[in-house]
Amino acid sequence: LYIRVPSRDSLIYRKCDNLVGIFDGTLRTVFYFADEAKYEDSRTGADISGCLVAELVLVAGAENIVLR
Repeated sequence: LYIRVPSRDSLIYRKCDNLVGIFDGTLRTVFYFADEAKYEDSRTGADISGCLVAELVLVAGAENIVLR
């Protein structure tokens, strides 16, 4: 799961990181910080469910969520 966010300081990042923590699982989750052009693994993996994906899309936008 790849999630693009504007920056580490953004509200979008904090909300997405919180959602990933709530839906804790084994799928590798990577954040892309647009301002730094860097990838970083999340502290936890995610349990991909329709609910998680729907919430991430609402928070970050569909164009910023990639399932791989």
